[in-house]
Amino acid sequence: ELYLDALEPGDVLVTSYEILVRDLDELAACEFATLVLDEAQAVKNASTQRWRAASRLRADWVLALTGTPIENHAGDAFALLSLLCPGILGSLETFRRRFQNPIQAGDEHATRALARRMRPFVLRRTKEAVLSDLPPRVEVV
Repeated sequence: ELYLDALEPGDVLVTSYEILVRDLDELAACEFATLVLDEAQAVKNASTQRWRAASRLRADWVLALTGTPIENHAGDAFALLSLLCPGILGSLETFRRRFQNPIQAGDEHATRALARRMRPFVLRRTKEAVLSDLPPRVEVV
């Protein structure tokens, strides 16, 4: 039992992608102020149950956190951005025609165009950029 009726403004609900899929009807009936998709690589395939479940959630503001926004192909970008800003890349058919297929064929113009479109939504930090913020490395044998 999820006890969603007991949630009040300011409460935080933490769940897993497995529970999201399992209890989707109940979760999709809620309106959230903020939705944070941690380890968002779990929803970067628009043909999976997890992605379809996440796309049914309603929130005023959505944040996706992942170290690998595009791991396999440009379709990963479509899946993630369509959760953050539905329609920003057009329909899946339009995206494939405009970006994915040309990129797979080696079209650098399409690659740059997709990167420009994604730039406002991506904060990329390299290890070198955050190295001073990290604690000292500890090795245990």
